[in-house]
Amino acid sequence: MAIELTIEAIGEAKLDHEAVINLDHFAAAYYGRMSCDEDLNPFISEYWRGIDTTRAMDRWIEEQKKPRKRVRRK
Repeated sequence: MAIELTIEAIGEAKLDHEAVINLDHFAAAYYGRMSCDEDLNPFISEYWRGIDTTRAMDRWIEEQKKPRKRVRRK
């Protein structure tokens, strides 16, 4: 998970045309992965130590188990 999040944060930095990765890029990557609000994003929240990230991770794992609908191309 940490490596995937880092790769996604690097992608966020590239999208912003930035040569240096920062917390904003990690926050955007975490949001994209976990779909959580800022209060539950450890890269943004002032109270990041108290966030139980396992809850968001458990939700993400359950979402990945659901069958995905195929998109038909025209």
